[in-house]
Amino acid sequence: MNIRLFKPSLGKEELQAIKEAFDRSWVGLGPKVAEFEEEWRKFIGCEIAVGVNSATAALHLALACFTFPEGKKVLVPSLTFSSTASAVLYNRLIPVFVDSDPVTLGMDLEDLEKKYDKDCVAVIPVHYAGH
Repeated sequence: MNIRLFKPSLGKEELQAIKEAFDRSWVGLGPKVAEFEEEWRKFIGCEIAVGVNSATAALHLALACFTFPEGKKVLVPSLTFSSTASAVLYNRLIPVFVDSDPVTLGMDLEDLEKKYDKDCVAVIPVHYAGH
C-alpha cells in the first residue's frame, strides 16, 4: 500500500530553472545558489545566508552557530527523520525525545513541558508531513 503524503507542485518557472541548472551542470555550487543565498539573506534581513545540500547539514550548521555547553539537552520530536537527533549529537549535545501529539503529529506540548528543565538549551520542532 502506498499513501501519498504530498503532491509535488512545481510550476513552469521552477521546472525551467531546474532544466537550466542541469543543462549547465551547475547543480550544487553554481550561480543560482549564490543568487538564492543573496535573495534569502535580504528576505530574512540577515548579514549572511548559506545554502546547504540537505536538512541534515542545515541542522548541523544551525546548532553549530551557537556556543552551547557540551552535554546540554535539546528537545526533539520522537516522530522525525534521524538527522534531527544526529545533528544534536554531532554538536556534543544530548537529544531528549518528546512524544507526538496524535492529531498534529508535532510535539506533544504537555510532554515537552515535562521534559524541559534548566539543562535544555534548545527545542527543534519538526513539521512532520506538512503538519
